[in-house]
Amino acid sequence: MPSSKRSKAASLTPAFGQEMNPGTKEGCSPLVVGGHSFIAELGNDPATGFDEQLSIVNECLDQGINTFDTTYEPERVALGRILESLGRRDEARVIAWNFFVDENTGDYFGGPQAFRETHIERLLSQVRTDCIDMLVVHPVLDDSKNREQIEIARSWVSSGHVRELGTWSPGNDPATQFGPQNPYDFIVTPRNIKTPHTEVFRSCKAIGCRTFATSPFNRGWLLDQLISTGIKQSSGKQEDLRARIADGLLRFAIHHPHVDHLIVGIRRKEWIDSNLESVRKGPLSEEERQWLFELLGQTEATGKRE
Repeated sequence: MPSSKRSKAASLTPAFGQEMNPGTKEGCSPLVVGGHSFIAELGNDPATGFDEQLSIVNECLDQGINTFDTTYEPERVALGRILESLGRRDEARVIAWNFFVDENTGDYFGGPQAFRETHIERLLSQVRTDCIDMLVVHPVLDDSKNREQIEIARSWVSSGHVRELGTWSPGNDPATQFGPQNPYDFIVTPRNIKTPHTEVFRSCKAIGCRTFATSPFNRGWLLDQLISTGIKQSSGKQEDLRARIADGLLRFAIHHPHVDHLIVGIRRKEWIDSNLESVRKGPLSEEERQWLFELLGQTEATGKRE
């Protein structure tokens, strides 16, 4: 079992549900740092070096952004090393998933694998901890394996190695999908102006699940597409346009009555303050919303013509 040198996160970390205002050190920020912040793949921004990653995580924790998503193995390994180097594991909450390196191909970024009993030691070792705060049980294509992996994950909760269970992108009727013995405390699903998934968030909140939105910028590609359209109409600076669109996309994703948290990549330290400022601004005005959706419509029309 895990080494005694690992952090006792389960006993020292306050309950995740004790949210407070964004940016405060005492509570949990609505923002969650996406795992692709720590790897070169899965985004269109240049990767960060280890020293910069240390600085980003340190600053996030200082500003109350204390939850970190790690979907893939390289992300878990990177975050585990960062938190251990900073000595701040007990201040952080880590989300982990059932994505592992493909044993046949060596591919780190393939599809989900059904959890096996042996996976918990691997997860704990990679994050360098004794407890995974939140575990996402991503469905696989085999129903029997899905039932088995849920029972395995529930056993890890009972043993204290996992605190909460979640799942990925359920349908619009989670009450029927999950059944009366719903094993999930939270769900994660994309939310952006192209795929708002409003009914999914509403119905999951209705059955008591906490909700995590993700992909407000679609890993940067949606943001770049909108900038490419907007720059043709703007006489201002491209960096100002980028900031305006990014602010709008983030506020659209997070400011919804049924969205509790938003997972967003942070590959630059300066993005921390700008993202927190977007949270503080509140929902989009009708004018801001109309401008953003008009820009999306023009972008999609251009794509069809091309």
